[in-house]
Amino acid sequence: RLARTAAPWAACGLLFHPIVVGLEGTLLAKGDLPWLVANYALTGSLSVVATLALAANQATLPRIWQYLLAYQVARCSAFVHRALFSASSASASSDKTSEKKLQIFGAQAKDNRLQTTSDDDEFPTPSSSGKSDEPAPVAR
Repeated sequence: RLARTAAPWAACGLLFHPIVVGLEGTLLAKGDLPWLVANYALTGSLSVVATLALAANQATLPRIWQYLLAYQVARCSAFVHRALFSASSASASSDKTSEKKLQIFGAQAKDNRLQTTSDDDEFPTPSSSGKSDEPAPVAR
């Protein structure tokens, strides 16, 4: 009987999990890590308080799953709101991050070209006619 009363709440709570994880990935891809960390700190603290309250009141299994459903709905709502309504601030910081990455990768590419150029001086390449200065190996 207990499992039958808890099962619908568990199913609903678990259905939100992939949605929440997908939204987390979206926010990470947008470069919104500082907001996610702050959100985790807040929801983590509230989870500790809620868990202590559930334990103090000797919560039933269905009540625990109701709490977990509410937790997932709250997270999902926060992530959807952040993903949809803070696009301008997140994309602006993402653009700055992209510019920095391009500058870093551009510098690395330049360094690699310099490295390649110095290596080319030490190891001669075949000329455009396909012949090199070294004799071809002889087959025996």
